[in-house]
Amino acid sequence: MTEDQKKRLAKLKEKNRSFVLEQRRKQNALLQECLSSLGSLCRVVDLDTEHKCEAVVNSIYLCGLNPCQEIATFDEMPDAWIGEMVYVVWDEMTLPILHCGFDAIKESIYDVLAVNFETWFISEHMDKVICVNNNGKIELFCLQNGE
Repeated sequence: MTEDQKKRLAKLKEKNRSFVLEQRRKQNALLQECLSSLGSLCRVVDLDTEHKCEAVVNSIYLCGLNPCQEIATFDEMPDAWIGEMVYVVWDEMTLPILHCGFDAIKESIYDVLAVNFETWFISEHMDKVICVNNNGKIELFCLQNGE
């Protein structure tokens, strides 16, 4: 196989992976309900931003960070989150990472949390994180320098 053929084959495989992933996302009823509930102001992020968000979530676990605060419900959320743009990350790698307003998320919180077991909300500046685990425990993490 020539170099040109190898490149073409790699592109076709990547295109197929993207197509399969998109089909899985379209068939995920809970994800579709969530997207519908959040509305048109919510968007799926690009690959670069996706990697940054994954690094933030991983840093919490790899560094063994302790939460700076635990709250019982989203009604107790600190005012610093009101009006904030956030990234929504689920613990399933085939799910997209979303970017939208925290206020919209708060209004549709049950649809957002229903998508998968653990959900993280990362502030746009990547300096604050909310983690909601499968037991409904809500932990707030304060990061320095977005890491």
